[in-house]
Amino acid sequence: MLKISEWSVPRRIESLRQMDKYLSDIGCAGRYTVWKKYGLPCATEEETTEKLRAIAQDDELYNNALFYYMVCTLERQTLKDLGF
Repeated sequence: MLKISEWSVPRRIESLRQMDKYLSDIGCAGRYTVWKKYGLPCATEEETTEKLRAIAQDDELYNNALFYYMVCTLERQTLKDLGF
């Protein structure tokens, strides 16, 4: 089984792009708060790619991104009990 630490940087970059796209598609408010550091396009495509590359090259930052993505995808379940 392939461990996440063995994923290539390009694969990690693409996964970050896909996570950000999914959060955008589902209208997740957390995309603009807790996820902001890990997703959201920068002013240019090159800046966005460099931001994602920096995250993808750092195991701790990438693991944090996975955690925050999980928190964001659970937003509907956790906020539903609060009446949102």
